[in-house]
Amino acid sequence: MYSTPSARAVESPASKDQLAEAIARFTAALGAEKVLTSKEDLDSFRDPFSHASWDEYTASGIVLPATVDEVQEVVRIANAMGVPLWTHGQGRNNGYGGPAPRVKGSVIVSRPRCCPSTRHRKW
Repeated sequence: MYSTPSARAVESPASKDQLAEAIARFTAALGAEKVLTSKEDLDSFRDPFSHASWDEYTASGIVLPATVDEVQEVVRIANAMGVPLWTHGQGRNNGYGGPAPRVKGSVIVSRPRCCPSTRHRKW
């Protein structure tokens, strides 16, 4: 008999202190306008099919890089701090839960306006 993999989110391997430090570093690198952490902002990136009381697929923050260099810096910071990232593009496919991360506490890298000339280029 085959077992069905759980659809439950995995807890972030990063501690609250690591997440807080990563958010501070993202803010220093990108500017406060490109780092979102308010409840309202986080709620707008939830799974559109989850109940309002569920918090399994919630992010710790959202970063909005605008250039390849900014994306690279976000990845460097996340790697150094042990913070998981979850990418999000145009947001047109809610069949997989929309922008909601599958690792609870991840930082969402939202790229709808990032790097238009590099969309089909290997990074």
